[in-house]
Amino acid sequence: MIFGGYDSSKFIPNDVTIPISPDVSRDLLVGLQSITATYSGGSTLLMPSGGIFALVDSTLPYTWLPVDACQAFESAFGLIWDTKSELYLVNETLHKTLLAQNPRFTFKIGISKVGGKSVDFLLPYSAFDLEIKQPFVQNATRYFPLKRAANDTQYTLGRSFLQET
Repeated sequence: MIFGGYDSSKFIPNDVTIPISPDVSRDLLVGLQSITATYSGGSTLLMPSGGIFALVDSTLPYTWLPVDACQAFESAFGLIWDTKSELYLVNETLHKTLLAQNPRFTFKIGISKVGGKSVDFLLPYSAFDLEIKQPFVQNATRYFPLKRAANDTQYTLGRSFLQET
């Protein structure tokens, strides 16, 4: 185990093996084939332009996705990008709405961006219900750990994803 272990009660056996990349700066790349949200209002595809290669990085709390994917999250859940903090801040009203919707996010991961063997990881809203404090913001504030990637080298599945999987 590279990451030190797992909770066997949460493990669903699968036959997907993702090799370590020879590029040491981006050694754990996965094919993020899709993200789908299921919630009380239905379900929606959150990656309209298709699959990407994403780095799995436990040192960052964020999931960095293409702008169109972030806009799909905005549209589906009422998230608003705060240009000052460069975060999706979540006020109490939105937080209550998201709790009531209880979205669950399915991340389809494989070796490639499209097709082949893959495995689905189901994450609850609580995985993305985080709080940020000073010095990043003046007052403790809830936020959704999604970031707009400037280019494909920034696509990342961070700690909020990794802790749940």
